Amino acid sequence: MVTACLGLCLGIAFAHILSGIWLFAAVCLFSVLGLVAWWQDMPAWRTLALWAVAGLLRPALLPAFTPPSGFMRPFLTLRFRLIDLSEKLFGAQAPLLTAMLWGDTIGLSPTVYDAYKGAGILHVLALSGLNVSFVTAALNTLFRRVKESARLALTAALLVCYCAIAAFPPSLVRASVMSLCVLFGGVSGRKGDMASGIAFAALAILLPTPEAMYDVGFQLSFAAVAVIAMLSGALQSKLPLPKPVAGTLALSVCGTLGTLPLTMYYFREVAVLSIFANILILPVVPFAFLCAMAANLAAVILPRLGEFLAPTACLLADCMVVPAQYVSSVPFALLRVKRPGLLACAAVYLALLAASRYCLWERKKQYAAAGALALLAALLYGVGL
Repeated sequence: MVTACLGLCLGIAFAHILSGIWLFAAVCLFSVLGLVAWWQDMPAWRTLALWAVAGLLRPALLPAFTPPSGFMRPFLTLRFRLIDLSEKLFGAQAPLLTAMLWGDTIGLSPTVYDAYKGAGILHVLALSGLNVSFVTAALNTLFRRVKESARLALTAALLVCYCAIAAFPPSLVRASVMSLCVLFGGVSGRKGDMASGIAFAALAILLPTPEAMYDVGFQLSFAAVAVIAMLSGALQSKLPLPKPVAGTLALSVCGTLGTLPLTMYYFREVAVLSIFANILILPVVPFAFLCAMAANLAAVILPRLGEFLAPTACLLADCMVVPAQYVSSVPFALLRVKRPGLLACAAVYLALLAASRYCLWERKKQYAAAGALALLAALLYGVGL
């Protein structure tokens, strides 16, 4: 699955920069490579080549997929209804909670946005793995007595509805597909593989919409979760802290490492205190999200119940905003940096891969390679490559 994903991404990248005879030549080259790999019984290279051909031809043969308007209409109607109820329920905290719940950041004030940006916790406002984990955990708790297969089907249906209401943002689709892969593995008795889940989620997004590969949100989402998959388990086991604290710290560190090169490349900024801010704020996020979600959904049917739950959600939102403003007010919280080159970014990710559990070398060779690649990344950054 990972090889297929790499091949598809490679093909889409070549299709983006090549045209005419050069595109045809690339298709022929990868086709020949696939035939040679099939003849020599090299399944990994065969898979890479065939999916690269698919990536080369996909943008040229078919238009980007968009959900039918008839399918999306009721979800968009519900979205506008929920956002309208959110504004009435949550008052001053409505823009923040609406962004967390439904991905609508239009009403978010520059003050709150800058506070979250300066603290390095803008990911809290993006619909992603956090949201899906909260939703699936709540569903598993509510329907724990339901048969596993039925619970999987119900969770899948509700996650599709959630993605549709949010207009299918790549980060939310990625997290939903990965979550369903884990749940399906549990139902079918198969051992979960996070790398395959990430790759399958990327295929599910890129096949219908190849241009999503160039979306910054797509890149940040997959970079963060890939580094978390590579390093968080090992880092958590080495931290001499209680398991919940170690887990939160490991996720924050790995997520920051995964997005740092891309953040520097696209925004030329580094949130120095992001790990500290995540440790402060992340424990509050699930309670704020679930309480706000319960209030917002309840208000559709039982307005009084929504009004009863709303003050608690607003209080929890305040508990998120105040620490973010405090952290972002530190003079060096957000630093402007020089933009790194693509080679420097690639060297950083290769260094992280070399240090991860997916590198099968001996431990000493792993660390030596990771250190050498990190040094190379620093040198490339220094010379602007």
